[in-house]
Amino acid sequence: RFDGLSTNQKLKILSEERGLATALHATIRETKQEITMRLIRERARPDPVHVAALTRLRAHGYRLAVCSNAVRASVALMMERTALAPLLDLMLSSEDVTRAKPDAEIYLTAAARFGLTAAECLAVQDNQNGIAAARAAGVHVLPVRDTRDVRYEAIIEAIERAEARAVTDAPAS
Repeated sequence: RFDGLSTNQKLKILSEERGLATALHATIRETKQEITMRLIRERARPDPVHVAALTRLRAHGYRLAVCSNAVRASVALMMERTALAPLLDLMLSSEDVTRAKPDAEIYLTAAARFGLTAAECLAVQDNQNGIAAARAAGVHVLPVRDTRDVRYEAIIEAIERAEARAVTDAPAS
């Protein structure tokens, strides 16, 4: 239930359903961010499979974005530590939208910044809130169980399936 939600959304739910004092939200957010940044610095490393996948996708002309419910500092540090930042054309965080996932806004914003329709985009998503956001936006989705499923071949197959559906669904002239 909480996977893929922003910290603010999680805190709101915990306050409404479990009685967490809202006065604690700022302290919890700050502590969580400090721990997150420390863990990223300590543990995040480049994954050769991911670097190769994004490198190949860029070589084929695809534009790449990260659309995350995390705060900008976490997203930027994670992409830097995993060597993916130079391969990205766009990084969007919870701070770049007014409504976090599962709302569609972040995907619609990314598509608009690329000058594309949502139907021309593919989201690789590992949680139900992200999948719901992408689908609500009209973005094609490649659901993955975890990071090991994020491979070039799987992404290309998903793009090919989306393109085939677009041709099948196109109105006859």
